[in-house]
Amino acid sequence: MKIPFLKILFVFCMLTFFTACSNDDDSPNETILEYNELSEACKSIIETHFPEATVVLVERKNVPDSDGTVFEVKLNNGMEIDFNAECNWTDIDGNNQRIPYALIRENIIVYVQTNYPEPIFIKGIDKENFGFEVELSNELDLIFDTNGEFVRIDP
Repeated sequence: MKIPFLKILFVFCMLTFFTACSNDDDSPNETILEYNELSEACKSIIETHFPEATVVLVERKNVPDSDGTVFEVKLNNGMEIDFNAECNWTDIDGNNQRIPYALIRENIIVYVQTNYPEPIFIKGIDKENFGFEVELSNELDLIFDTNGEFVRIDP
């Protein structure tokens, strides 16, 4: 009596598990776009600051993320740039590579280069409501206010 019950319970749990995981990548909140469907402003940033890379995926959020992200652009070098509806970047993930400093406020760059000299570099930056979160290659996260002034190291 116990064995059939356990088998049924096991099958039920497995079906529930696989059903819950089956649609993780098929979010109705995202639509795949062709690169040419991006606005000229977004394409200009990509082509100017990532000239050696090619776009491999463009996703449009049907509902913007909390940071305003509407477009997620993935490049063949592993980098990802998120844009809001006006094509201002909201997040740049270098995937352990140096992101283009021309996209970052100069006072943030000066602070990082002064306090964390080479070989440490900025590998990611997020625009947040409070300012900027900067991820360094040594795995430290630095918090800056909206003016780009250093606030603290994120614990």
